Amino acid sequence: ITYFYYQNPNSITHSQVSEKNLDHLDGLRERTVYIKQNYKKLYMFAIKKELDKHIELYSDAHLIKNESLKKKIKKRYRWVFCNNFNKYTVSKKYIAFFINPNKIIKKDNHT
Repeated sequence: ITYFYYQNPNSITHSQVSEKNLDHLDGLRERTVYIKQNYKKLYMFAIKKELDKHIELYSDAHLIKNESLKKKIKKRYRWVFCNNFNKYTVSKKYIAFFINPNKIIKKDNHT
């Protein structure tokens, strides 16, 4: 079976990172809360997905030098990280981004 999806050229997945992408983060937050309430075994995977998306969007905002958006993404990331911090979410990547997001982004762009 083959699936075909309509690719909307005006969707947030096909456009440059902007304030609209914060809606995606809101959706991930809602999904994570739902998973925590209903599927506890999948909760840590949802948190990691949410943190990874913050890093991805921050990196995109960094590339286009959108300082305002970077600040908003960083603030949301720190909230998610601090409110879900435990031994399972701790990895060097998540801590490094929490401490200095620009340093990890620059390093990732050169690899």
